[in-house]
Amino acid sequence: MLPHGALSAPPLVLGALSGPLPKLGVVAAALLAGVVMLHRDLRFQALAMLGALVLAPILLLADIWH
Repeated sequence: MLPHGALSAPPLVLGALSGPLPKLGVVAAALLAGVVMLHRDLRFQALAMLGALVLAPILLLADIWH
């Protein structure tokens, strides 16, 4: 039990972290990694790598927080 006045996460945040969003994030990261490895256009590779670099820490923090 939390003491009176302690900070706690709202139920919506906890539901989002334990629901389908982390699973979709892992699938998105895998798709981005596939684009980086298989696409021939360097611009698409760079954008996919940027997306993966942004998404990976978010997924890590969501997993640690949960």
